[in-house]
Amino acid sequence: QRCDRTGDQARSHIQHPIGGLQADRKQLRTFHRPGHIGLQRQATQLDRVTTMVIGVNLIFEHPNTSADRFPSVTASGYGSEARPLEGRLSKLHIAPVRTVQLGLVARVATVFLPSAALGTVGHELGHWVAAHWLGCAPVLHFSSVSPRCSDALPMVSQMLGVASGPLGTMASGSVGMAMLWRWRQRHHRLDLQGVMWSMLALFWSRPVFNLVVQVGLLALGHATWQDTANNDEARLSLWMGLPQLALGIGCAIVAVGMCTWTARQIPRVDRPTWLVGAVMGALLGFAIWMGPVGPLLLP
Repeated sequence: QRCDRTGDQARSHIQHPIGGLQADRKQLRTFHRPGHIGLQRQATQLDRVTTMVIGVNLIFEHPNTSADRFPSVTASGYGSEARPLEGRLSKLHIAPVRTVQLGLVARVATVFLPSAALGTVGHELGHWVAAHWLGCAPVLHFSSVSPRCSDALPMVSQMLGVASGPLGTMASGSVGMAMLWRWRQRHHRLDLQGVMWSMLALFWSRPVFNLVVQVGLLALGHATWQDTANNDEARLSLWMGLPQLALGIGCAIVAVGMCTWTARQIPRVDRPTWLVGAVMGALLGFAIWMGPVGPLLLP
């Protein structure tokens, strides 16, 4: 009879973890007698379940509640009275939860600030290395490369030089993803190393950014269809006999999956803060590099 009664109490309070908790916990303790191992195990399990559920309720429903008190529960919901926690619940540490931490936003944005410059220069270095390997005398600019080949190159060689930029960017992003995965296995909160690997992994975002810019310029009438044929993916698509935006859309779809995976590697508690800081830093860095700084350093 005692076993059945204890099991019913455990099941009822898993569904209703707060109401009447202290009284039933005391009642369960009366069943702790030498030899009642099953009862003691059930009581311990109930203790852990209620501790976990109350902790979750306090964190998400009452983020400002102190660690040693919790609001009483009435039929209409949370009451205004508070009473101290007992037993293991008194050791529960409850910290306020913030959706976005401004200090961390600033630090993440600072790390992402040079991402546009690094990504752009790294992309163009891929073109530069391919042109140099093909026997040309390339010149690196802030957002392009002048091949300066003495003789006309075969079409295959030209397309190899065109593809080297996107392939280099994807390779860099893949290295960042691998290092971010390795970092995530050992860390449960975001730190400087995690932000840096996530920045490198988000080099995969370039196809998405390019496609959005192209479609936006076309929709606003600031570019023509011929203007969008000058980027790497469009040139490769036309060379392979595909529609102009075929490779651009395909790469963007893959890139969305890679960026989603990258975001999911960030600890959930820090993810909104990381996202805000990353977007702010990357966009500001892009404006600075494409505006005054890039043309000054690499005209």
